[in-house]
Amino acid sequence: MSGVSLMVTSIAGTTMERAISWLGVVLFGGGAFVLLWRLMSGRARAQPYLVFEQDGFMLGVPSGVTVRWDEIDDLTIRKMFANRFLEVHVRDLSAIAARTGRMGRFALRANPVVGSSPISIAASMLPIRLEELVELIDERRARQAIEPQ
Repeated sequence: MSGVSLMVTSIAGTTMERAISWLGVVLFGGGAFVLLWRLMSGRARAQPYLVFEQDGFMLGVPSGVTVRWDEIDDLTIRKMFANRFLEVHVRDLSAIAARTGRMGRFALRANPVVGSSPISIAASMLPIRLEELVELIDERRARQAIEPQ
């Protein structure tokens, strides 16, 4: 795409066409440079989407949202268009947001805008079915309820 933009800049007639062409060169060429740099530096490695921990789970690792088992109020599976999500309803969203990084807080605010729960887990990102995940979470919640802290 950058090559096409560069070719257009040399034959474009108006100043506006040249400006748009150079903008394409900068954006797509810059994007290609960043992608190449990330691949070469090892920063493009896949990160886990969901990690179970002793006290809860972390979603969107490494800068994601951490939810403790005792903070979960309810779990519902919801279908939105062709996608299925596990919506995690929590008792105190502000407490979770307070210990979450900037990107995690952004996600907590963005999900309700698209009609979802602030904490939603996409089925397409998991190696297991959502029903199995609900069972795992319920088991962890039950185990924590009977174990002394």
